[in-house]
Amino acid sequence: MTVDNQDMGMLSELKSKFEHPAQHIERVKSTNEMIVGRFVKRENELIASLFPNLPDDDALYLGAAYHYIIVNGLLPEDYDFAEFVTDVSLISRNLEKNQEYKLLEILDLIVRIYVQSITASFETFVMIIDEKSAKTPDVTVQSMVLYKHYVSTAEQVGEMISTDPDQVDVRVITAILLHGLNMMYRRKRNRIDIWAMNKIASELFEVYPLSTGTDLYWDIMYTHIMKPNYKEIVKMGQKTIDERLEVLERERKAGHASRYVRTTSTDDSGVGMAGESILYEVFRRGSSLTAERANKLERMFDASIRRAANEKYGKQDLPDPDMLLDLCAEMFAKMIASFPILAAGIIPPPDHMEFLESPRGYVSSNRGKIPMITKKKLQLLAGAGVSTSSMAKAFVRLAKKAASIDPDKKRMY
Repeated sequence: MTVDNQDMGMLSELKSKFEHPAQHIERVKSTNEMIVGRFVKRENELIASLFPNLPDDDALYLGAAYHYIIVNGLLPEDYDFAEFVTDVSLISRNLEKNQEYKLLEILDLIVRIYVQSITASFETFVMIIDEKSAKTPDVTVQSMVLYKHYVSTAEQVGEMISTDPDQVDVRVITAILLHGLNMMYRRKRNRIDIWAMNKIASELFEVYPLSTGTDLYWDIMYTHIMKPNYKEIVKMGQKTIDERLEVLERERKAGHASRYVRTTSTDDSGVGMAGESILYEVFRRGSSLTAERANKLERMFDASIRRAANEKYGKQDLPDPDMLLDLCAEMFAKMIASFPILAAGIIPPPDHMEFLESPRGYVSSNRGKIPMITKKKLQLLAGAGVSTSSMAKAFVRLAKKAASIDPDKKRMY
């Protein structure tokens, strides 16, 4: 599958088709009342349960919006009307609580949200292919995509839903963006397994324990969008990547690419580890590790450890403390690789001054023993009660120690 101007042209057409959605929905309602009425009649009970006391005339807006969206190709024809109605209900429940919305306003919003999420996925696809064609390492590509497209789009959608984005459920925002990714898959590969936005959200409610706070976007976007889908997106554009790399190689051999440097893909250990967003704010941007952030970190660490244990061992609560310690030592060592200052809480006292001179240099030269001393420190902090919960608390204690040091003044705590 090739990537060319067709993708951006498709986006341009998509945006132009869905300008001023409310006006189009109003017109469809008045000119296609029989068709619209059939949709509504078929799902009368569902509509009544999700939108109590909704006047019959207003209910027709649901059918009109659905007809408008399907006819213009924003959703596929096999996207069930009942799923669409449930999607609308999901968005309506997450709108500003102290403001009243007319149903037509909510439908206008959901059309814009659909367009925004599909746009983000196409732009992500194009960016990944461009960067892979330039031999950018995978770990860097994923970071760039998360920051430039998914996290920024999540913030935009959050602002569309509420004037206080910190109160919007991050799992709903993630479901919106995953839905957009599914729509991109469908458009490019004619996949038929479109999963409704409301169903994606329901699963996220079960597996992701945190709900609000824009600082969670990095973590949830990585674990539930980027990590599961990155290889699939690259695979879709592999033909274009190969063609571009062939051109690059020919230019290199012809002497036109003297700065050509071969880079190799890395694993994802440096991207999207638990609490990445908060760790970045604290250790790269100098924000304080407040009690609220520490509490969020603990919950994020706990969820991440459970998920990692399930993936590696097929169970979340490990009977063997040593297995859990090994797993957590490995996880925290990866965090240290990205944020060397986190090693402050695990290194032995004789090494303190060497560490303060250059945390990154110390971690680099002692890379081999970091997992071992991390495991010992975690065991000491957890005592006899080694569990995912105690490990999460230990992670936070180590993060707090790291946040308290002052390398410039050569003081540990």
